[in-house]
Amino acid sequence: MKVLYRISDLEFAYKGEVSVFKSLNMVITRLGVTLITGSNGAGKTTLCRLLTGLASGYHGSILLQERELSGLNRAAIMDDILYIKQELQGNLMGITPEEDLKIWQNRFAEEDTEEKRRLREAGLAKLGIAELKDKPLWELSYGQKRRSMLSVLPLFPDKYWIIDEPTASLDDRGIELLTTLIEKKRKRSDGVLILTHRPGLFRTITDYTFAITDGKIAGES
Repeated sequence: MKVLYRISDLEFAYKGEVSVFKSLNMVITRLGVTLITGSNGAGKTTLCRLLTGLASGYHGSILLQERELSGLNRAAIMDDILYIKQELQGNLMGITPEEDLKIWQNRFAEEDTEEKRRLREAGLAKLGIAELKDKPLWELSYGQKRRSMLSVLPLFPDKYWIIDEPTASLDDRGIELLTTLIEKKRKRSDGVLILTHRPGLFRTITDYTFAITDGKIAGES
């Protein structure tokens, strides 16, 4: 078992608020599909933020590839991690789906290549929105915007994907395209972490399942 994250005795609370986690312990492997469930407000998004360095000030230990996360800068954390947030505005940075993917690839730099353009077109096609690539994002439906966000995933096949509530606003076809994408990554012996309150949608492609309840986590493989 190749360990990606090792979390020990994790405790965390936002300033002035009650604890979100109380002595949370878990191991997330680099391979396979890991599912974390929990009701709204259980702490799924907070856990995402901690794992990707967007939240700090925790007690306990979070090891990323056996290195303490608090000692790493965000660039080092995201070198092997792709995090897709739950909020649309937290991911979409461009004016159109095509431009948004270009920003993800080039980090606001001007350089671009034919190979990168080909990858963008393929990513949009895999989420079924190739024909919308030049349409302003503000004219798209919530479901189309979600698909645009998720079309980032195929651009980074070698990174570990962390996806927070990916089915929000997605129709049945969008969910089918997403699960197909995740299943292909799984078959390549690569890893994905999905945080969702709809675990049944991923039941057939899940290797490890955990549930957050009252600040603690329980799981089974």
